[in-house]
Amino acid sequence: MKKIVILGTSHSTIRYSPSLTTTLQTVAEVENLAAYGHGIDTYFPRVMSQAGGTGIFIIEAPHHTRYTEFMNEGAYVKGAYSTPEFWTSKQYMKHLAFYSKTVLLETNDYDEALRSSRNDLKALQRVKLLANQQLELEDNIIKCCMLDGFLKNRGHKVLWWTANNKLLHTYNYPFNLILDKPLFDNFEDKKLFSDGYHLDDQHFQPYVENHFLKEVHNETADIYYPI
Repeated sequence: MKKIVILGTSHSTIRYSPSLTTTLQTVAEVENLAAYGHGIDTYFPRVMSQAGGTGIFIIEAPHHTRYTEFMNEGAYVKGAYSTPEFWTSKQYMKHLAFYSKTVLLETNDYDEALRSSRNDLKALQRVKLLANQQLELEDNIIKCCMLDGFLKNRGHKVLWWTANNKLLHTYNYPFNLILDKPLFDNFEDKKLFSDGYHLDDQHFQPYVENHFLKEVHNETADIYYPI
């Protein structure tokens, strides 16, 4: 039975999308390495934390406007960035500060070690408003392509989906796609997003059961798939 590894943003976490993990756990061991807020650049160390064996990676292609700054050097343990524990035990929240063009967390929403840097992040956010969006889109999807090729070259199966990535379903690259379009394109009613950002899990769960499980079953013959 192959292990399933989940990579993604908060849309893939147990907090906001518990059905993704719990449903997949009915057929295999699952390691959820999703991280609140952080984008494609942080996917690489998460992949490197899975050095042994082969498995199935279920990867959420992130939106292109997620930025990360490295903080709190004095408390950082060298080499931790590419360990599973850095992500699963949320050590990253003490060292990686997230922001986007439209989102900057309130001071108390950042880990205590990062709160004093919020004004600096606000200044960086203003700079990002000047960014070339098309180049950001292309940079993001090219990194997804590189991750896909790297993992397949190491013998892993790789399945992709996205909440709101603009290029995953149209880019000229043979991604193995779980859905036929970004998940959020199926939900125009903003009332289904109780916190304004995350699709309520009760609406995501049918997609996990009807699409994610089916694709996992198609990728491996040694995982039992309940009918």
